[in-house]
Amino acid sequence: MEDLNAALASLARNAVRLSIGTGEGAAVGRFGGAPDVPEGFDWPRFVTDTYTDSEVKPRSLTFLAQFDCAALAPLDRDGLLPREGVLSFFYETVSQRWGYVPEDAGCARVYWFPDQTALRPAEFPADLEEYCRFPALPIRGQAVTEYPG
Repeated sequence: MEDLNAALASLARNAVRLSIGTGEGAAVGRFGGAPDVPEGFDWPRFVTDTYTDSEVKPRSLTFLAQFDCAALAPLDRDGLLPREGVLSFFYETVSQRWGYVPEDAGCARVYWFPDQTALRPAEFPADLEEYCRFPALPIRGQAVTEYPG
């Protein structure tokens, strides 16, 4: 039994479990809404066609989520994430590229803004469809131990 316990213990990995909306854990960010960005930020774009429009052209990415790295830090037991600043995630939600081919490079973007005090709410680009402007919902996080499935 000790060998089994040791084998299981060797598989354990620290993780941060995220939940959108209400739930347990610390407030660590938000899904949707308008991102907080520094002055002069250029909204990311990706050249593609979509399921609804076959014209290949630059399209504004959808803002997905933003995380407060200082709020995540106590949950990140392995110290893999930045300890300060903000992480912001964008994705082209209409074409839904997977990234399997080189042409998909840029369909998703992650930004790290180290100085949170310099951030201000962004204005959505005029070409970003209303259905790509997700409502703001809180994200909560918990430090957990995970095992492979």
